[in-house]
Amino acid sequence: MHFRSLALIYILYILVSILSNTLSNRESRGMTFEFLDVGQGDSILITTTAGKFILIDGGGDYTADRLLFERQRLLSGCHLDVVILTHEHADHSVGLERILKRCTAGTYKKLYKGDLLRIDGLELHVLWPPEKSYTPSDINDTSTVILADYGFFEVLLTGDAGSTVLSSLDKGKLDNLIQNGLDILKVSHHGSKTGLDKSFLRKYTPRYAVIQVGEGNKFGLPDEEVLDFLGGIGSEIYRTDMQGTVEIKAF
Repeated sequence: MHFRSLALIYILYILVSILSNTLSNRESRGMTFEFLDVGQGDSILITTTAGKFILIDGGGDYTADRLLFERQRLLSGCHLDVVILTHEHADHSVGLERILKRCTAGTYKKLYKGDLLRIDGLELHVLWPPEKSYTPSDINDTSTVILADYGFFEVLLTGDAGSTVLSSLDKGKLDNLIQNGLDILKVSHHGSKTGLDKSFLRKYTPRYAVIQVGEGNKFGLPDEEVLDFLGGIGSEIYRTDMQGTVEIKAF
């Protein structure tokens, strides 16, 4: 196992920190988004200003469960206030199944376009999928796409959604919610070009782009085309295969 570097970046109300092996045990300030290093998979933990937990996906193994277990504040009575599975692929669901054997969950259900969750000043606007009966040929396109809005801070969480999904999102709603460009983009499908919608990204120009991807994965992700395009529009890129867990704080 190699050790990843530690970096701190301060910009206005955003703190981005790249952590090494485990999540540290410390008091929360602000709204915290942690893009967990679970190898070739997705798992995102949001901690609200009041210390409530929202878990989106659980990765393809038991890494996310270990990271949660190592958090002292979750050792006695693990409870997740909201749990969301974006879609039924093993690299998103396997770890979640393990976590839910140990932890209780408040809200845990499939969400659809138009759903809105409010918790401690954070709004989770569900932009996709359109309805329960929606059955595309590619299960990735059933991914739950969420715009997390906390005051003037916006994070777009895309699961593994393809470019056709991004092009189909309600731009009017996004325009109303996103102020002065998108703060954080969770890059779709581990940086695969299948999720690259260039016109969408040019329009919302994410300040930071986070790619959850496994080191040396057999798919060769992230695709160079995606990295080149994001760099070309000025997005600062963070990758879990290189920097480990990526933590973002909004104050």
